[in-house]
Amino acid sequence: MRRFPGSIKTRVAAGATLSLISPKLSQPRCNAEEPIVGPVELGYASLVLRQEADYALPRLRLTARNDQPMTDEGVVRGLAVIAEVLQRKEPFTILWDVRSCCLPSRQQLRIGTDWARTHKPELDTYLAGIGILQSSRIVRAVANLVLRTTAQLTQSQH
Repeated sequence: MRRFPGSIKTRVAAGATLSLISPKLSQPRCNAEEPIVGPVELGYASLVLRQEADYALPRLRLTARNDQPMTDEGVVRGLAVIAEVLQRKEPFTILWDVRSCCLPSRQQLRIGTDWARTHKPELDTYLAGIGILQSSRIVRAVANLVLRTTAQLTQSQH
């Protein structure tokens, strides 16, 4: 794990390039261009794909909040947004800002894992990196579980 100024902890999936992640990510840029996809409200979070001036690739940013519970329908809708981004057939990065979030249920984790397995070829081709902003040990444990599971899916199919 690499520590950035301001004590922001960032985890990057295996194979991702750290230069895609910046400490500037904790605050959205005011001069960012218009959204490419979204913003899409999921209840428990919002998703938006933007090309920001400081970054080479568009970034899909999920900003979680804990004022509404995560639902299966919201998870499916969020995955549909990611599928829409994959349909662009262009490289991008993902930033999960989960400093304020509700934890997913086992069923929701299963929905995500099944979706990742189905979309593995597109994810391998177009997803260039994953960054996670978190501030909770519990959230970190869940994020690590998701990253490990995703990595195992990738390795088991080679």
